[in-house]
This record gives sequence, C-alpha cells and structure tokens, in this order.
Amino acid sequence: RFMKVFIYLFQLLLLSLCLSACKNDFSQMPDFTVSRPLCRNREISFDFYNKSESEVKAIQIKMNVFDKETGLPALKGAVTLVCSFDCEIPSFRKELFSFSLTDYLENDGNKELIIDNFYVSRITFANGKEWKDMFGFYLNRGNYYE
Repeated sequence: RFMKVFIYLFQLLLLSLCLSACKNDFSQMPDFTVSRPLCRNREISFDFYNKSESEVKAIQIKMNVFDKETGLPALKGAVTLVCSFDCEIPSFRKELFSFSLTDYLENDGNKELIIDNFYVSRITFANGKEWKDMFGFYLNRGNYYE
C-alpha cells in the first residue's frame, strides 16, 4: 500500500513539474480568432481577426497536410508545415491570408488534401510582446469561427 501511494505521489510531482516547465501561458490568452482553413487548388486561405488592443506584426501557423485518399502525409519529408507571415493588422481588424502548397507537396497530382491540426503557433505584437502556442492547445479550445 505504501508503494502505491509513493508511486502516485511521484507521478503527481512529475506531472506538476512538466506542467510548470511548459512555455504556453494560458493565463494571458491573446485576443484573436481564426477561420477554418480553406484548401482550393493547392492554395490555403484563412482569416485572422485581431481582437487585441495592440497591432499584430507577425503570425506563425502550423498544420498537417495529408493525402485524402491514402491518409499519408502529402508534404515533402514532413508531416507538419510551419508558415510565418509578416503583417500589420490593426486592433479589431481582420486580415485574409493565403499561400500556395505547391512547393511543399510530395507530388503535383490532383489528389484531394486534408488539412488537419491547423493553428496559430505564434503572434508578435507591435508593443513588443509575443505569444506562443507551440502545441496547438489554444486551437483545442474552440477558437475557430466560420
């Protein structure tokens, strides 16, 4: 019985250490929303709405891209695509972002793609502050809008 309690307490301590070392600070959630990405003709587009008091100077997004037919990764040598955008999005404004996947895809076939785990991983504000979500935790809180 003592050993079970000891193991439980050790696991609890290990979990608390891992969580305290996490760099995502969700007590300071940024004020933004992002639309679900649309994929048409190998081009991704999405809207980003800045709901903060500060201008957004740059954003970074991450996503996985799969071949719809096979379920396999569609990117050359990777599963996750990371894209950075320099921008100037004033407070309480929306910006449309779009970019081509052609240079990143394994082949040029006309296969349908699945975009999965799409999220904003970094925001740089004009006031010098930066927000990071390296694992997509904010995405999972339902911060898409249609």
